[in-house]
Amino acid sequence: MNKNDDILIHQKRLPMGFFAAWMMVIMTVMWVQLDMYLPALPTIREEFGVSEAYLNITINVGLVMIAVGTLIGGVLSDALGRKALLIGGLILSAVCTFAASFAHGVMFITVMRAVGSFGTGIVLAILMAIVKDSFEGARFNRVMTVLQAVAAVGPVLGPSLGALIINFFSWRYIFVFLGSASAVCALPMFLMTETWGPEKRVAADFKQVFAGAGEIIRDRGFVLFMGVMSFVTIPMWAYIGVSSYVFINEFGRTNTAYGIYYAVSVCMTLLGPFIYMTLDRFMRKARIVTLGVLLTAGGGTATMLFGRSGPLIFLICIIPIMITEAMIRPLGMIVLLEENPDRAGTVSSWSQFIINLVGIVGTSLATLSWTSMAFGVGVISLSCALLAALCWIALLRGRYMGAFRSS
Repeated sequence: MNKNDDILIHQKRLPMGFFAAWMMVIMTVMWVQLDMYLPALPTIREEFGVSEAYLNITINVGLVMIAVGTLIGGVLSDALGRKALLIGGLILSAVCTFAASFAHGVMFITVMRAVGSFGTGIVLAILMAIVKDSFEGARFNRVMTVLQAVAAVGPVLGPSLGALIINFFSWRYIFVFLGSASAVCALPMFLMTETWGPEKRVAADFKQVFAGAGEIIRDRGFVLFMGVMSFVTIPMWAYIGVSSYVFINEFGRTNTAYGIYYAVSVCMTLLGPFIYMTLDRFMRKARIVTLGVLLTAGGGTATMLFGRSGPLIFLICIIPIMITEAMIRPLGMIVLLEENPDRAGTVSSWSQFIINLVGIVGTSLATLSWTSMAFGVGVISLSCALLAALCWIALLRGRYMGAFRSS
């Protein structure tokens, strides 16, 4: 077989290897934007004299607007094409993020975060569709897996990079860095060959376009599988949301020690997609999903029973949860896009929209008034594993998705 047989759209002015790698660079920058400025929050709070609750609005607004951007961007790209919307989203993200560095109040940061995050969401949805347009077979699986590895690790690495910048510069340079990075990401895309030409596009009647998006979300197989993906994602966000409180406040560890424990969990997240690639060679996808649900249940149970024993035990209990999320994310995106190749943008929009929203759910649940936040993460993880199992059983019994019917 020719090594190019699994390339569907050849880039005329960009080498295909560079093109695939650049998709990963863009994905990294977009996800790092999500929370890179979190280490600056105490400084920003003191500088502008606002409460923590008021400042946290900038976080939630960013998450919500990314979700809205993903919902709209991919759907519109099925009707209008990918290239222009991708470049537009990158430029919008770059301009607004850079502008936030000149803020003289939290409200300005909030507005810039909202508009810039909307552009980020557009980019995230379209990236998935572009990869589906461009590749198939083994190459599609590889590129999508690595792309989802970046998506899983980006939000976890962001705060560490932000802390590094603050150590040498002011908090404003975080936004300068992110805005500049988004602008650089846009430059090669002007040379990109459109991957969704006019002959493939759905009718440009926007009422019809969004009606088609409604058909996707009403598909029972799609909804059930998104339920599985969502319920194994919530525990990861619960851990991210309260990990500093657990290691520093509950276990009395220093910030440096917390950074080490957190770095280990990041490495586990990075390994997840590649564990999936290995398992996919000799296991059916349905069995990998089942394994993931069992791992989440086991990790949740262990965290509930033993997680309060100490920082190392807590970390060991969390590892199966982190690995599972990072395994199921690429598997899920591959299955969903392959099930709906003619609506890649719409499927990407809905899936990214839902995954972004469950991030808010995870962090919100984890910060409830638990007697121990470590125990709370365990309860959330086990509960979500049981809900994921219910969705998974219903999907298999209904035989809704072709990727699992022979499994």
